[in-house]
Amino acid sequence: VPPGLQFVVADHSSLADLGLRAGEGQVLLDDGSRREVSFSAPSVSEIVNTLCDGQDVPRNRATIRVTLTDSATQRPLSGVRLRVAAKDGRGSETVDETDAGGAVAFCGVPADLPLIILTEPGRGVIAELTLRRGQVVGRLIRLRTQTAPFN
Repeated sequence: VPPGLQFVVADHSSLADLGLRAGEGQVLLDDGSRREVSFSAPSVSEIVNTLCDGQDVPRNRATIRVTLTDSATQRPLSGVRLRVAAKDGRGSETVDETDAGGAVAFCGVPADLPLIILTEPGRGVIAELTLRRGQVVGRLIRLRTQTAPFN
């Protein structure tokens, strides 16, 4: 690595589907010198705070970040409306739209209850999961888009 100011990034698979990095920072390197760099992974509360834009998520709830990509091109699918609901149809539903990177976070979803993630309008169930209280999960879902747009 050449001397000078370098930008260091640390990624970890447990954070990748959440769209987060384990750490990043700048290091000034002198010619022929060694530097030790360490990072601390973010806590669950820091992750939730980041994903949920500071929204208070009750401890008995969970958070999921979904990223949609086109299975053929691997490109993110932006503007897709997703719905998270209880599999048995009881309780509240949450609807939101994927961003430019194909991602959307659902904060405060029911825990300890089978959930489904559906595309809107009416393309069907794309994932089923049950989250534990306080759990934060990232899911990368590859969809075959064919030629019909989602929105």
